[in-house]
Amino acid sequence: MALTLEKFLPRLVIAVANILVLSSCGLLPSSGWGIRDDSERVLNARMEQIAEALNDHDAAALKALFSPYALEQAPDIDGGLEYLFSLFPDGGVTWTYSSSGYEGDRSDDRTADLLVANFDVSAQ
Repeated sequence: MALTLEKFLPRLVIAVANILVLSSCGLLPSSGWGIRDDSERVLNARMEQIAEALNDHDAAALKALFSPYALEQAPDIDGGLEYLFSLFPDGGVTWTYSSSGYEGDRSDDRTADLLVANFDVSAQ
């Protein structure tokens, strides 16, 4: 059975259309899946907040970084923060970005995104 131009051309058009549609997903703005181009900037900005709070021994600023649920699950957060501040008695907190990762989940019109980072932290 020979493939004629009348049969080949529609198949070729459908194949090219599928390739274009499937590859165009990468052209859309980020929907939260995967690490975004600005992830390292976002992570460093958050680390800057943490370091500033550690240097100032500002428990309220650190607590503000946690969700209400996380605070409820930490019955002795004040004691934990006191201990954390004792590790950096004179402030001078510095950090170096090490690596990051991403996890995401979507179901029932709900989204959960988690951007995880590793920093090497030290103090003078």
